[in-house]
Amino acid sequence: MGGANAKRTTVRFGGYQCDLVSGDLEKNDAKTRLAGQPLQSLTILLERPGELVTRHELQERLWPG
Repeated sequence: MGGANAKRTTVRFGGYQCDLVSGDLEKNDAKTRLAGQPLQSLTILLERPGELVTRHELQERLWPG
C-alpha cells in the first residue's frame, strides 16, 4: 500500500482520532465531522505537537493576505 513517502491522514492524540482528509473526529465511538476553519485549525496544531502555535501564525494560515 502506501510507500515510505505516503502522507499519514489519520492522527491520534489524547483519546481522539482524526482523519485529516475526511474531517472525521472520533472519541469513544462518537464521531463528529469537522470542516473549514475548525479542521484547518486542528490540522495546524497537529502539525507541531508539543509546540506553541501563536495567534499570529494561525491568522496567517487561516486568513492569508
